[in-house]
Amino acid sequence: MQWAGLVPVGHNGVMRKLLRLDAHAKAELKQTLGVRPQVLAVAAGPHGLVAGLPDRLVYRTPDGWAQLPWHTVERGRWDSEQGVLLWTTIDGTSGSLALQDAAPLLQLFNERVEATIMCAQTVMLGGKRSAVVSARQDLTDPTAPLQWHVSAGEHTALAGLSDEPAVKTAMAQLRDEYDLG
Repeated sequence: MQWAGLVPVGHNGVMRKLLRLDAHAKAELKQTLGVRPQVLAVAAGPHGLVAGLPDRLVYRTPDGWAQLPWHTVERGRWDSEQGVLLWTTIDGTSGSLALQDAAPLLQLFNERVEATIMCAQTVMLGGKRSAVVSARQDLTDPTAPLQWHVSAGEHTALAGLSDEPAVKTAMAQLRDEYDLG
């Protein structure tokens, strides 16, 4: 585990496992993002830093910084046995990060993903099948229009879901109510 860029923070002479970015890591991240990062939480990842920002998760890879905008995360979970954060994006891409000292970052991950959801409605399709219609706000660009998405509920395949009449009706109703742009 490489800890480059992380500084343990002490209080009253007692070291605890609260981590923060060092000046070099902040400068690198500023160069990558084009703005000074507002870091809300930090954890140690497999290649160094993992930082939660108001609009995205950023993490070191062998090739530099990778970015995961919060509004692109469909779902995520913490595998406590393996110490791995797993996620799936709205386009179906899966990702994962092994983390240490992750509690603050995990809380932030959940909070920021939820902050992107402007509305969500479960649509029952018969039997155990369901779909979720949602609108997401891109926190990297608050002026961007809402991003509408249909995802499969449990026991439901994604293929053809957007064409289901009940899904189309729910989407139209929610757009009428929430899409002000």
